[in-house]
Amino acid sequence: MSRTLLIGGFAVVALAAAAGAATARPPVAQQAQRPAPAPVSRADYVEHRVERLVAADANRDGTVTREERRAHVRAARQEQAATRFDRLDADRDGRLSREEFVAGAERASAGQGGERRPDRVRREHGPRGEQGMRGGERGPVVIADARARADQAFARLDTDNDGFISAAERRAGRQQAREHRRERMAERRAARDAARQASPPAPASE
Repeated sequence: MSRTLLIGGFAVVALAAAAGAATARPPVAQQAQRPAPAPVSRADYVEHRVERLVAADANRDGTVTREERRAHVRAARQEQAATRFDRLDADRDGRLSREEFVAGAERASAGQGGERRPDRVRREHGPRGEQGMRGGERGPVVIADARARADQAFARLDTDNDGFISAAERRAGRQQAREHRRERMAERRAARDAARQASPPAPASE
């Protein structure tokens, strides 16, 4: 089986891994004993928020264009697919046999040799860490502007002004973000209702 035929199979492996993770999840008591995440410094927070922009800036001009963003996403997906293929290709012959594929699925369902998705790694450093990348859908993104926005976000989260974001501050920030989203949704719904009420009824057809 060639690499080009492997894409659909990855979905099966991912589903098996998810099922295995669900069954292998430790009891709640054990989960509660996990240490709290370490505090995050301002420098780490800001750099994590812009690291994907910096990586996507191919010509190093401080601005990420839509084309650079798309090229970066394609390269990341290809690298991830190649990594998964190499992990499954036990005999390193450049081909994936049925036995190798099944063995990989079994390892994934058993929680062995799994990999963490890049967008979940150190996610506590910021909401997804790539807001500027999403902005690239509309046009170029200036990395300095994204860095400034990240610095402002850090200042909002660092409520005790000690230069670090603690686990409690992260939880409070997530709760505030959820409340803000709910308020915005309620405002949009109210605006739509008001617009519908203000619009004149359609004339009756003769």
